[in-house]
This record gives sequence, structure tokens and C-alpha cells, in this order.
Amino acid sequence: MNDMGGKFDDLAARFTAFTGRILKTDGRYLLHGGFWSFIGQGSAIVSSLALAVVISRYVPKDVYGDYKYALAVIGILSIFTLNSLSSAVFQSIARGFDGALLDGFRINLRWSILAFVGALGIAAYYLFAHNFVLAFCILLGGCVMPFQNSANLFIAFLAGKKDFARRALYADMLGNIIPAILMIAVALWLPNLIALVVAYFIGNLAVDLYFFRRTMQLYKPDPEKKDPAMKTYGLHLSAIGILGGIAGNFDQILLFHFVSAADLAVYAFSIGILDQVKGPAKMLDTMMQAHFANRDSSDIKSGIGNKMLWMLGVAVLMIAVYYVCAPFIFKILFPAYLAAISYSRLYVFNLLSLAVVPISSYFTAHKKIKEQYISSIGGNAIIIIFMSVGTIFWGLWGLIAARVAASIASSLLSLILYWYATRIDMGVAG
Repeated sequence: MNDMGGKFDDLAARFTAFTGRILKTDGRYLLHGGFWSFIGQGSAIVSSLALAVVISRYVPKDVYGDYKYALAVIGILSIFTLNSLSSAVFQSIARGFDGALLDGFRINLRWSILAFVGALGIAAYYLFAHNFVLAFCILLGGCVMPFQNSANLFIAFLAGKKDFARRALYADMLGNIIPAILMIAVALWLPNLIALVVAYFIGNLAVDLYFFRRTMQLYKPDPEKKDPAMKTYGLHLSAIGILGGIAGNFDQILLFHFVSAADLAVYAFSIGILDQVKGPAKMLDTMMQAHFANRDSSDIKSGIGNKMLWMLGVAVLMIAVYYVCAPFIFKILFPAYLAAISYSRLYVFNLLSLAVVPISSYFTAHKKIKEQYISSIGGNAIIIIFMSVGTIFWGLWGLIAARVAASIASSLLSLILYWYATRIDMGVAG
């Protein structure tokens, strides 16, 4: 047993030495955070995959398309909340302002009134159009979303505390598995739009409220340790994220109105597996932000190139593997959605944008407001324009191609902004 422990310690030491030399980062931090990220994201992917398999077999395509449209509408309405406050809370917690959790909950809840009013207006529109089911679904989402988004701040708190084990257990494992089980039960026995939407919102709200309360009980954060700059930074980040919130859901709105609900369902399966990669990428982004938060710019810049090259290499490998395996995955798991294979094999090139994740982490951790504004507004404007033109003129193929092209263009914009910001810090430009 001691020999096994010694071998593990030796392996861990070699890994940390390798990451320190090649990736220019703290290997112990990466090993600890990466392990829990792997466990948590693995659980999230498995639960999401199980749910997708059940939905593909038991939920009609038009019903699933309507469901995705309802969630997209609520997603766009969420931009009227402080939808990026979690990043500001995370930054504050990482610097020792534990009161940011409860403060953030209250601030987010107050700002969510705008989203509720928007949901009320859209629900009234569908009510007058005699689409009572969609009206109910959007109104329910508008009522639940403010509380769910506010309670969800416990994830930012745990990440700021570098409590990766609890974050993985609460947010990634149980936070995905419990709602997925509820959704699977509904898909099997009551596969209609209202039941699916109720299960989604109520299941996620219950889980988030429970783990918010649990986190408060465990850490007992001092409410007096407030960060006076948190709200202002959260406002900036939320303003920056407005176009991002629109772009993240606009594709589904376009397909629903210009193509069909059934094609929206095909599209959801075309991108679903690949979008699961965003979970680990987001966790890696969070880990890098926490690591960058208390380091100076010159130290970060000395290793960021290595991180980007390694991320690009991982992305290329994933693209190659997925391109080969996609037909087998769909034939085995989603036989009703074989039409999605070709779309999915084109969309996989979207993963190339993973290479610029370290740049995004650096901009956020060091509060590079100007660069974040330009990157978000410019990048998401490109995405919205490309998607609109692609969908209206070429349908689903046009949308997929537009997303890939826009992702590459946005990544190039981030690289240019990073290069320019580096020159300004060195006193070369300006």
C-alpha cells in the first residue's frame, strides 16, 4: 500500500514539474483543480447524455423544438438581470470579500425585475395570439429565473474559495444529475411542452436554492466583508455580456421563426455533444482566473503563449477524434437524429476557439474592461450578423457555417486585443 502511495506521489511530482516547465503554471494547483473538474464535468456529461438519449427516443421533434425555443426566450431575457455578476462575485471572493455572496444574491434579485417584466410582456403577446402553452412556459421561466440565477452564485463563491471538490459535487454532479433524473422521468411518462418546462425550471431552482443555503451554512460568510467595487464591476461585465446573451440564444430564435421547430430540434442535437465541452473549458477558465487574480501581468504573460498552444493542440485532437466517431455516436445513441451527423461534423471546428480561453481568463482576472468590451461587443456582433444572414438565406447549413466562421473571427479579434494590450503595458503603443 505504501509502495502504491509512493508511486502516486512520484507521478504527481513529475506532473507538477512538467506543467511548471512546459505550461508555465502551478502544477499542484492544476492537478487538484483538474481532478475535481474531470470528476464533476464527467458526471455532468454522462447525465446530459442520458437525458439526450431519452429525449431523442420519447419526445417528438416539434415538442423538443418548442421546448428549446422557450428556454432561448428566457435566456435572452436573462440579459436584463446582472447576468455576469457571478464573475464579479468570484473575483471578490478570491480576494477575501466573503460578504459578496449574500450581497450578490440581493443585488441580482433586485435587478431581475426587468427580466420578469419582459417575460410578462412576451407571455401576454402569446396569450393574445392564443398560444396558451407557450405563454405559460415563458411566464413560468420569468418567475423562476431571478431566484435561480441569484442562488446560482454559490458556484462562484466555491470557485473563489478554490473549493473545487464541493464545486464539482454541488454544481457539476448533483446539480446536473438531480434535474436530469426529473427530466428523464417526465420525458418517459409525460413528454409534453408544459411538463418539460416545469421539470426544467423547478428542478434546477430547487437544487440551486438548496446548495446556496448549504454553502452559507458551511462557510458562514461574514456579511460585513463587502467589496465596494463588486457591483460596479458586475454592471460592467453584465453590460459587456448583453450581446453575448443575445448571441447565445439568437440561433434558436432564428431557426424557430425562419425554419421550423423540428429543425431546431435537429440543430440542438447537432451541437449538443460538442457544447458539453464548454463545461470543462469554463471550469478551466475559472481555475485560470483564480490563479491569475493575484499574479502580476508580466508573470502571466510569460506563460500564456504556452497555454494557448496546448489548448490549440487539444482542440485539434478533439476535432479529429470527433470527426471520425460522430457517425457511430449518432447511430448508437440518437438513431432518430442521423440527419444531424453532417451538421455536427462541420460544427466541430468551432472548438478551435478554445485556444483563446487563456486570453479571456486574463482579461477578466485583471479587469481589462476596455478589452472585454471590445472583445464581447465586436465578437458577438459578428456572430449575430453571420447567424442572421446564414439562417435567413441558407437555413440550418447556413447557421452552422456562420457559427464556425464567426467563432474563428472572434478568436482572431481576441488575439489582436491581447497583442495590443501587451504593447500598451510595455509602453510601446498608446
